[in-house]
Amino acid sequence: MNIQEAVKEGMEQKKMIKRKSWKSPERLIPTNDPYNLMAGYVSSEKRVCRGWQPMADDLMANDWGVTSESYQNLTLSM
Repeated sequence: MNIQEAVKEGMEQKKMIKRKSWKSPERLIPTNDPYNLMAGYVSSEKRVCRGWQPMADDLMANDWGVTSESYQNLTLSM
């Protein structure tokens, strides 16, 4: 799926998204928070970090998916 589809589905299900081609454990949290832009970034240490800077390849990719992990109990910080 593309990023638009993944964001929509992720927000509906309150779950994180990521690209299947990413080898790292990072996931993104779709949000409409004006301070955190499109997505928060969750590192392998389970820290929620502000913002995400996509590359053009990320925005054009069709390997996006929704993870099984909920972001419901996470707090995005400024």
